[in-house]
Amino acid sequence: MLIDHTATTIGPLFRSVNRHGHIANRRLSAQTVALTVKKHAARIGLNPKEVAGHSLRRGFATQTAANGAPDRTITRTTGHTNPNGLRPYIEDAELFTDPPSDYLGL
Repeated sequence: MLIDHTATTIGPLFRSVNRHGHIANRRLSAQTVALTVKKHAARIGLNPKEVAGHSLRRGFATQTAANGAPDRTITRTTGHTNPNGLRPYIEDAELFTDPPSDYLGL
């Protein structure tokens, strides 16, 4: 099935698509996103109990921060009202790119 996404430039990223390929204007529910993420995680061998729709939000915030996006830009998309809410996401990513063990001189 061919889906015409050319007219979809604003609005929610995750939307339902009917059998005729028409994209809805409303966002998918949180439950639908979570079930979809879990289903496809299982298909690639991940434990679906360890991922959810929230994993996408964390991944987005982590990767955009790693790519240099300012906190205020990220919060506009994630819906955080306070940039401090992003800190746990971003700091987790820094454990892999700037591990404290690098500073031990070993």
